[in-house]
Amino acid sequence: MTSISALWSTLDTTVQQWLLDNPGTMVLPRTYVNRVEAGTGEVLCLDEHGEHWLSAEEMNFLKGKRSNAPRTHDWQEDITRRSAPALGLDPHVEALDQ
Repeated sequence: MTSISALWSTLDTTVQQWLLDNPGTMVLPRTYVNRVEAGTGEVLCLDEHGEHWLSAEEMNFLKGKRSNAPRTHDWQEDITRRSAPALGLDPHVEALDQ
């Protein structure tokens, strides 16, 4: 059994991107476990549901990868922009403050 950090360079980009896009996760779902094992030939440590619980070392590794990864989308900005009218926020406040 091996770790996500040891396999990182051999993981398919879909799995890598999912891990980077889901920073709060502690579990790699079975769908992605299957992709990892099929693509690398390596076996991850699984629970009774076929999911891989990320170790502290793997979570630290992913945290480092996220901090070094280029941002492909600013989710917080997108959420704020979409929720501004519903929250009664004036989208022009920033311009008025200048």
